[in-house]
Amino acid sequence: MKIKIVNPGKCESCNAKSCKFLTLATVKEDFLRLSSETSICPTSAIDENGPSESDLKKKSIGGVGCVECGLCVRFCPHGNLVAAGCSSKANKFEGLDAIQLKAVTSLYLSLLFDFAANTNRNQALPFDGYVSTSSGAEAFVEIDAGDDSLECLRRILGDVVTYSQSRMITNGIVVLSSFPKSGSRDVYSVVEKMRAFPTTRNIKVYITTFSILRMLCMAGVKRADDFHAFLFDCTSESEKVYLERVIKVIEGQE
Repeated sequence: MKIKIVNPGKCESCNAKSCKFLTLATVKEDFLRLSSETSICPTSAIDENGPSESDLKKKSIGGVGCVECGLCVRFCPHGNLVAAGCSSKANKFEGLDAIQLKAVTSLYLSLLFDFAANTNRNQALPFDGYVSTSSGAEAFVEIDAGDDSLECLRRILGDVVTYSQSRMITNGIVVLSSFPKSGSRDVYSVVEKMRAFPTTRNIKVYITTFSILRMLCMAGVKRADDFHAFLFDCTSESEKVYLERVIKVIEGQE
């Protein structure tokens, strides 16, 4: 994916600089006072002054550290940054550390749903993120760039048990670099077995990848009040069907 600058002059005269930082003061008052993420460029490839002189000259963002997450495109108030060639099969997210990856994921989810918090800012909380929709649905988020989906599932079960006494949150979202492989000890088998037990049958686990979240956000899709709108429910569809569904959603925005 390439991030192009339409008019370098607009970047030079811009006072907002929201491609670098944006104040998102939304706070989830009724659940642990979680606050939404504030940092847009996760690697400081765009500094506080906006795109570098070098980027302005070549009319594209590509400085040291740029991982092409595309968040600067979505938050540019002038529409002066555009993304070309966004693909679910190519990314540079390996250039992000765990903290940066959680920040990027929370911002993607905040663009897709009503509210998303990066709980990495509060080390006292056991989960990586929290998401809620306008209809009141809530989910814990667990993120693993190493694609350990079983560990993410274990953590989600722990999240649900920990907070079930005060709040009944039964949705979990797992975000990985790539989809889990099927096998004798895969996450799909465990999720299926969970549905057979009375204490876990109501827990819903959704899966997606960093690249698919980026594609959806770059397409400018409208926020959804249902997690199934953008995420993969392995109990009701195949990975192939989910990917086809995502493409239809994206094409519907074009």
